[in-house]
Amino acid sequence: MNRLLKSTGLLCALFAGVALHAQLALELTIPRPLYLEYERIIVKVKMRNYSGQPLVFGRDERLSGKLLFEITLNGKTVEPLPGAEYPMTGTILQPGETREFLLQLNRYYKLTQPGIYSVHAYVTHKLLPNDYKSQDLRFEITPGAKAWSRTVGIPELLSSALEGERDQIRERTYEIRTIVNNADRLYYLVVEDPKHIYAVMPVGRMVGVETFRAEIDMLSRLHLLVPVAPKLFRYYVVGLDGRIESTGMYKTDRTTPSLFRQPESGKVGVVGGAEAQVGIDYEDPEAAR
Repeated sequence: MNRLLKSTGLLCALFAGVALHAQLALELTIPRPLYLEYERIIVKVKMRNYSGQPLVFGRDERLSGKLLFEITLNGKTVEPLPGAEYPMTGTILQPGETREFLLQLNRYYKLTQPGIYSVHAYVTHKLLPNDYKSQDLRFEITPGAKAWSRTVGIPELLSSALEGERDQIRERTYEIRTIVNNADRLYYLVVEDPKHIYAVMPVGRMVGVETFRAEIDMLSRLHLLVPVAPKLFRYYVVGLDGRIESTGMYKTDRTTPSLFRQPESGKVGVVGGAEAQVGIDYEDPEAAR
């Protein structure tokens, strides 16, 4: 840490009075053009220093710089969230060096309203005579279409209700929504209550005539079986807080996998098909999603 501070201080002394007149190149990448509302939007900013001098982002006022975004919706600027700023302090970009920054855009800006957004990244720095910006990109946020929904009560043994709420039955809603991205109809799981959204996650897609299957067990957990490729399914068990408690892969064998709920106990499991084997039936758990 002391070495870093000494190095930063030395660079501050060397370059505080030197304006960097050459170019700083920025490139912005967004993986997809369409997102479900409240879904995480991860972007990548590639930054290259053509100045011929190190570009230091430091605490010293003479080395202060920021990575920012300009986002508009229907011609109106989307303001950054209060106090939310991507941390650049401590970053040193050497001459000719290229650095990539990954960040979740909706951690820094309120991106909840459906619509088509325009965005570009830009960098400000005391040593730069101008702000440098990336190309403009567009992405859309959609509420999707509801395909399935189930509201469940929270079992007493799992409840941590506050005083005054003990006589109320608290609830969660599991909802499957679909969006159409190019030729794919994608399935998303949303876990929410009237006040909070606990999870928004892609879980699979429609494959041919195959669709998802969903059941609720005796602990109000969601069991979900979703196609991810021809004759290949991913199985999820999702808790009331939106966390995935377990997962597995199944394939169509002599029969197609399905879910079965025991009426007496409320237990839910997969029946039919067979467990899929990594390296044989699919390459990688994440690659099959």
